[in-house]
Amino acid sequence: MLMSQSKDDGTSLDPQLERQVETIRNLVDSYLKIVHKTQRDVVPKTIMHLIVNEVWQHISSSPVNWCCFTGCFTVWVKKIPPAVFWHFFPNGW
Repeated sequence: MLMSQSKDDGTSLDPQLERQVETIRNLVDSYLKIVHKTQRDVVPKTIMHLIVNEVWQHISSSPVNWCCFTGCFTVWVKKIPPAVFWHFFPNGW
């Protein structure tokens, strides 16, 4: 008998099938709890990863941005020739 037949009062004739259905329901519920917990853990980390990568690409795309970000701006300014400095900063800094 593959499918459970019910009596008029709603009880099943096959207790083994009922246990199997209950086991499957518990397993599915447990799996969905794991998936939900994993999503709550991974989604914020993924968002931060994307934000950090985007900022890093923006900063590393320009030497001026990089020097301002790393704090070596004054060292960089002292090492460049005056003509290059005035090209980037016509009004000074």
